Amino acid sequence: SYNQVISAFANTGHAGAGERALNVLRRMQQVHETEKQSYFQDYGAEYDPTNPTTNTRRIVTPDAAVYTTTMKALISRSPEKAIGLLAEAFQANYFQMDAGMFIMPIKALATMMDKENNAKRRIQKAKRAEEILDMMKVLAKDGALAADTRRDYFQSPESYLEAGYNACLDAWARSFCREAAPQCEEIVRSMMNDEN
Repeated sequence: SYNQVISAFANTGHAGAGERALNVLRRMQQVHETEKQSYFQDYGAEYDPTNPTTNTRRIVTPDAAVYTTTMKALISRSPEKAIGLLAEAFQANYFQMDAGMFIMPIKALATMMDKENNAKRRIQKAKRAEEILDMMKVLAKDGALAADTRRDYFQSPESYLEAGYNACLDAWARSFCREAAPQCEEIVRSMMNDEN
């Protein structure tokens, strides 16, 4: 239910939609914490969000879909908040993150560069895209990166990471700076090493 409300905000395109979607997520997190305490009082055991089927009953718990939809609502007007939300989800580590959670903000950073006149800020955005790719690589290496089934370009676990690399390469290419070409070469080398 919470995700449906967040999704409605994400689809409106209204200027305040991202903040309102984020408020719904924050409310959901509060409800989760309250229900967690109630669960412990009722059953004398901690609620396990990583494996809901082992719990006696299910409680409201933010998952990858909720975070992804909230990021979608934030990305156009508050990209830094969307990226912050990605880092928050990465740190939470109680649900499996999907590839789309990483690729969406990388692509958004690349798109933002088209409107950025300041060369230093374009480079910062490209570096930020690479940081997001690095987070994605950590999960992929650990086998903890899920497919984003809403995207048709994912055929195999290797293609999840390939899509992330390509999005990052696009971000660097759009930076229009002399650092872009050598950095793209370095990323391709890293990509080839990861495949071996």
